[in-house]
Order: sequence, then structure tokens, then C-alpha cells
Amino acid sequence: MEIKGLGPKKALALYEKFGVDDINKLKQILDEPEKLSELSIKEKTIANLKEAIQEEYTNKKRHNISDIYDEIIQLKKECQKLEHVLEVHIAGSFRRLEKTIGDIDIIITCEKKHRQSIIDSYSKLNKFKKIINSGETKVTAILKSSIGVDLRLIEKEQIGSCLQYFTGNRAHNIKIRQIAKDKGWKINEYGLFDENDNLLESQNEEKIYKLLDLQFVPPTLRSGSQEIEDAENNNLKFVTYSDLKNELDLKTTKLPPKVFIIQTNKEQAIEKTLTQVHVLGKNPKQKFAFDNSNKELGIQICQKCNIQAHQILNCIDESELNKTLEEI
Repeated sequence: MEIKGLGPKKALALYEKFGVDDINKLKQILDEPEKLSELSIKEKTIANLKEAIQEEYTNKKRHNISDIYDEIIQLKKECQKLEHVLEVHIAGSFRRLEKTIGDIDIIITCEKKHRQSIIDSYSKLNKFKKIINSGETKVTAILKSSIGVDLRLIEKEQIGSCLQYFTGNRAHNIKIRQIAKDKGWKINEYGLFDENDNLLESQNEEKIYKLLDLQFVPPTLRSGSQEIEDAENNNLKFVTYSDLKNELDLKTTKLPPKVFIIQTNKEQAIEKTLTQVHVLGKNPKQKFAFDNSNKELGIQICQKCNIQAHQILNCIDESELNKTLEEI
């Protein structure tokens, strides 16, 4: 399953039918298309898997987030422009703002009748080195920069549960599933269901956590460690967009040297900024700020590093900002 484009169902079928349990055996069976036809594996899929092996398109490569961040944000913007697309979300470790990223998970919401049109338009974007495979609701591709991208098309009513499921991380989701199981419920990418398989929620991610008697856990804090226990006791503290009280323009606002500026990825690598903010944030008196144009990344970094609203100049009312700056 390291090979890009070989999912768990095909991998299991290959193992049960032909005893394929490593890449060498996979290479051998790919040269016997008459056998693979028994598993409904078509010639195009065989060709794509051969190329994936040859070009080492695997699911194990990881990239520094700073190396791919701007490219993925641009890809998201281009997807938003495609006709019939309702929403575009990036899930996985990218959404959790991990320092290293494997494959990119893109989720697009749309009406069912527009799926094929969107897949056709998406596949024609001038971003891809190779489209590995394409189905009715999924596209697996390799960007020109060799990053693997998995696209999923869903209806808007599924977005909450789909985001929760595909954001992870694995340890976090295992704990979430256990909490649901303890209630006699189940949770998966399609929704949260009660003991009678009635759908409780699938569209609103925050409501899913609420129904599980949990405080909402932002993606940046989903590590599978203490955050679940804190959420059970309503002890999670993190900054949100609602905490922003002013819009700092750092081109016109001069800040004291002691204030740490959270820069864009173009100015400084995200993983370096995360390390610096984490260390500096241990001092409760340390102040941080980010330019209004960098709000999304700024909020994510502050969440990830447990920086509280009172430490962030963007979260101080404009009438108090000058007073605060004088005191620094």
C-alpha cells in the first residue's frame, strides 16, 4: 500500500487471490493482466501502478510544510474557481499545521450531478505531473513538485464528518471513535450515527464534538494526547477569529523590537516560526503580532503553540493598543 493509487480494497484482493504481499510480487502480477481482470483491474490502472512503482510515487514521502504551503494554497484557490464547486477544504496534516506533510487531502463539496464536470476541469489544471487514477468521487494525482494529492468530492451535507475524519490525526480519531462507541454510537467519514444507525450529524464539525460531549478541538490541536481530556472538561484554551479586535497593518504600524512578528511563509519557513513561537510563548508576558494579510496562518500558529489572546496584539482593542505598546 506504499504505492500511490493502490487502495486497501485492491491490496487486500491481490493478497487474498494471488498472495501479493510486497512490491516485487506486485510487479510480477502487473505483467499478468489476464489474472488481474478477475479482480476488475483495468489496463489503465495497471499502467498507472507500473508507473507509480517506476517513478516511486509512494504514500510515504514527507515534505517540509514551508516547501509546499504556498503551492497548496494556490491550488485551493484554483479549485475554488472551478464551475459548480461549492466549498474547498484542505484536510490531513496540512490542516493540522504539522511541520512535515505527506500527501495532500482536498475535499470539494458539490451537487452530485456536477461531480464529473468538476473532475474533468480539475484534471485539466496545469498543476499535475500525473493523474494516477480517477473515479466517480475521487482523483489521485501527483503535482509537478512530486507531492501526492487525493481529491474527494462529497455533498455539502457531509462536510463536517468528512473533515473530522480526514483531518486526523490517527490517535485523535481513535479516541473520538471510542467515545462514540461508549455511547453505543458510531462515527465515520459519512457522519455520527446513533445505536439505531440514525444520522445525528454530518454537516457541522463543531456540532459533532458537542454531541459527543466535547468542547470543539481545533485541527491544530488534534494530536491524540491531552486535548481529548481537556475537551471533556471544557479546559481547552485557544485563540479564534472572534478574538481579533483590530486589523494590524505592519507596513504602517511600528512595533517595539520585543514584539515577535509572525511572518508569512515567504518571509520565513513555517516550521522555523512554529519553533520560535513555541519557545517564546512559554513567557506569558511575550507579545506577538501578525499582519492583517496573514491572519489565517497567524491564528493557526498561535493555536498550535498555545498562545493566548492577551499575548496577541491583534486581539487587543484599538483603544487599548497604544497603551499596551507603551508598556512593552
